[in-house]
Amino acid sequence: MKKITCIVLVLMLLFAVGCSSSGEVVDPPTEEPESGSPADVPSVALLLNGPISDMGWNASAYNALMKIEEIYGAEVSYAEKVSQSDMGDMFRSYAEQGYDMIYGHGSQFMDACLSIHMDYPEVQFVIINGPSPTEPNVACTQIADDHQGYLMGAFAALMTETGTVGIVGGLELPPITNAIRGFEAAVASLNPDAKVLSAMTGSFDDAASAKETAIACINEGADYVGA
Repeated sequence: MKKITCIVLVLMLLFAVGCSSSGEVVDPPTEEPESGSPADVPSVALLLNGPISDMGWNASAYNALMKIEEIYGAEVSYAEKVSQSDMGDMFRSYAEQGYDMIYGHGSQFMDACLSIHMDYPEVQFVIINGPSPTEPNVACTQIADDHQGYLMGAFAALMTETGTVGIVGGLELPPITNAIRGFEAAVASLNPDAKVLSAMTGSFDDAASAKETAIACINEGADYVGA
């Protein structure tokens, strides 16, 4: 269990520090893995709602999983582009395979997790950006999305020359809306005369729609667009 606890802390740290524009996660402080028999090697699975190639949300989680494999020698597996209707089945599949810990990368995995967690009391489930759980084998971590948005907004507010900036989101979920609120708060604080354009594309994987929305902001005068 000590190894599993260390893995939770490392992955929480990786998500907390975020990712670079290339989607690479900043390295955590390293520590030597504990010695032990092959039976001690933990197994960790990760469920993603999008592709690991998105250079953002899902890529950061995948890179964190690879760090767990590298640092702790864990057996790891992941499933990308998991639809809402398949989330419960994917949790159950990994639990049936004997994985010690299963991550759902996003609040949208919470309901599916709660529907099956009692069937696998020895499995630890972790939901990123999930609400505070009361179940003994379910944990949640929260990312300060409003802080991330504030940093983007502060940069845009201080650098804009047109007085108009934009912020583009995907699905209307709390992590996204919180980031947008943070962006707007920064602009209002640091450049109250600036205009903020905000829009949702309704998708996390429609690159064409995101591009069109960003261009629309630019056409309305925005010289900085956050996403």
